Amino acid sequence: MPVRAQLTLWDTAGTKLLDTRESGGPVTLTPGEGTAPLGLELGVLGMQADGARTLLIPPHLQAPLNGETSTVQPAALGGILPLPTPQTLIADVDLVPVSDEMMSR
Repeated sequence: MPVRAQLTLWDTAGTKLLDTRESGGPVTLTPGEGTAPLGLELGVLGMQADGARTLLIPPHLQAPLNGETSTVQPAALGGILPLPTPQTLIADVDLVPVSDEMMSR
């Protein structure tokens, strides 16, 4: 089932890399499809609409499970992944309600 999320992405030095509220709105991903960064897919499991969570995403969980380029990036994640040097990312995730139209897909 697809989920929509507002994301704020930080590096461990505290530099904001992305805020979807400032760059086009929420991203949509479907956990289990393997098209989003694995750490993000795993991190939203069990969340409810309007839920919030902070994720620590190590470098080995930043690629999608299918081995391809993430469909959540570069447009939705501001083109910042892959990063020039491996580093842990901090993602503040706020799930937003999904429309009935999206749920019927």
